[in-house]
Amino acid sequence: MDFDKELINILYSIDWFSNCGKPIILENVENLSALSKLKKSIQSTQYENVVLEYQGSFTETLFISYREQYNKWWNILVGQFKSLYLPELSKVWECRLTPLKLNAKYVIADLSFNILGIAVIGAYKEQISMPDFFKTMLAVYQSGHLVCGWSGDKETGKFIAY
Repeated sequence: MDFDKELINILYSIDWFSNCGKPIILENVENLSALSKLKKSIQSTQYENVVLEYQGSFTETLFISYREQYNKWWNILVGQFKSLYLPELSKVWECRLTPLKLNAKYVIADLSFNILGIAVIGAYKEQISMPDFFKTMLAVYQSGHLVCGWSGDKETGKFIAY
């Protein structure tokens, strides 16, 4: 079991936060209405719960259908991503977020959690394809925006992006 090299290359090639503050035009994504609302949105319980529920649904399916691969590899992959990829990505994020005055611990923590989840989920692509939720999240980052919240309920809601 290893990371999806194509996905890792995508993460390294993203022009992180290059379009923050500009309108985003992606399905199931709405623009942050005011930058002053970013901290409240990114730290909202609703947003955190939706992300955790989707990750939980993925790991539950993985555990039920591919228990051996889940038990053997999940924690190893998490540790590997944290040591091999996250430090370099974090440096890029901090550098790119500083001019936007968004280089705050809560932003970096949310990014780290989301990207770690996407990378580990992507490592299991042979077992389960990446859920649309995480594909959309990744698309927001690829578009140069920052995922910073959730609007609506879990099933019909939308990401909020800056």
